[in-house]
Amino acid sequence: MYQLEEYYLARSAEDALAKLKENPDNVLLGGAAYLRMWSNKRFHCGIDLSRSGLNYYRPIEDGIELGAALSLRQFETDPRLKSLAFGLFPQASAQIVGIQLRREVQLGASLCSKFAYSDVIPCLLALDAKLDWLEAGEENIVDFLSAKSRTDLLRSIRIENLSQIQAAAFGSIRYNSGDLPSLNMAASYRQEAGLALAMGAMPARARRLSEVEAAFEGASLEELSDPERLHAAHTALDHYKYGSDSRASAEYRRAMSHSLLDRIIADLKRCPSLHVEVEVQASPEIPEGTRGLRLEDGSFIPSNAELDQPFFFYLDGRRVDAQISADESLFSLLRRLRKYSVKSGCSSSCCGLCTVLVEGEARLSCSIPAHRIHGLEVRTLEGERDEASRFARLLAAEGGEQCGFCSPGFILSVVALKRQQPNANDSEIKARLSGNLCRCTGYQSQMRAIRHYLDMKE
Repeated sequence: MYQLEEYYLARSAEDALAKLKENPDNVLLGGAAYLRMWSNKRFHCGIDLSRSGLNYYRPIEDGIELGAALSLRQFETDPRLKSLAFGLFPQASAQIVGIQLRREVQLGASLCSKFAYSDVIPCLLALDAKLDWLEAGEENIVDFLSAKSRTDLLRSIRIENLSQIQAAAFGSIRYNSGDLPSLNMAASYRQEAGLALAMGAMPARARRLSEVEAAFEGASLEELSDPERLHAAHTALDHYKYGSDSRASAEYRRAMSHSLLDRIIADLKRCPSLHVEVEVQASPEIPEGTRGLRLEDGSFIPSNAELDQPFFFYLDGRRVDAQISADESLFSLLRRLRKYSVKSGCSSSCCGLCTVLVEGEARLSCSIPAHRIHGLEVRTLEGERDEASRFARLLAAEGGEQCGFCSPGFILSVVALKRQQPNANDSEIKARLSGNLCRCTGYQSQMRAIRHYLDMKE
């Protein structure tokens, strides 16, 4: 895990940038879900942006401004966000590992990290997003991705001319749901500008496909599937440089880019019949510097802690005052407090073994800096003993317990599911539990147990 000498909770975006400039070894903490994989990286100070007022969205003239601290999960659950650009962002984020991780991963941090395998960056490219930096001001996303890094803070991302978007679609090639993409592609079609197309995971960083777009110049939405235009587009795709890695060879990526483009075009043509216009409204305001937790339904749970108050939190219904280090994770803290049901399995934020409930939501304790739960409620399997036992008996009866190593995190996710979505169907259950991996079962016995559990009366 990354190491920090100091931890700093920024009161505002301006405060965070000032602190960042104090030392070249300081680092901004966005969601911090992927930062923990830098096992040998040492920083002087981690600057936490979770209270800097960047978790918001608001309408602008024929567009929307997205705060850099919005989580990817909010695009799947907030009704004012999930229909944005024909649901392009939920399409892209739904296969990123599991729900627990997407609750931590933030839009701005995903963009600024410039991950080659990002599913979000191609979407922003296809929508011709504009970035708003605290010092540099406005910048086009294409220019940002090709520029060298600089010391600045991303405040928001703007998507303009929303009324002109007639269709948008995302597609990817991956081994299975939750895996990293071997190739991905996003597109939008605007009334005047025509087709905008972007591809990523080549495995190089995502880019706009201007040569492919030229093959569709002047085409209406219906004319995108013209065989001559598609042939010219496939030829243009072959000219891009593809690479090989452990996920796929360059030849495979080149061949699959043709199939992916065909799928994207077909999805674009289906968009008008599926689109439901939703008025863009502003998210509820959270004052800068306010401690608390934004839940996936958009509500905000304020913390009982003052900004400068010594660290404490509520663990399984009991207040705990503790000394924590600058870089300690919630997982490490819970193990120190002898909550041994909380386990570590992957060290990469994707197995779900470390799942706990933070203010009722299933979250990955390995990916949450302990400082962030100051004044909040955390519950482990030990604190949910009665409810967990009810489900565990059903799990055992269906043969789904096996070795039991993954059971604590899995059981807590199911308990949270029943409280938040008691009438979930099979596809919704699978989506909610995609972040909890089990290497013993085929999941069928677990699904039977979950169905029985959801049908049980209180």
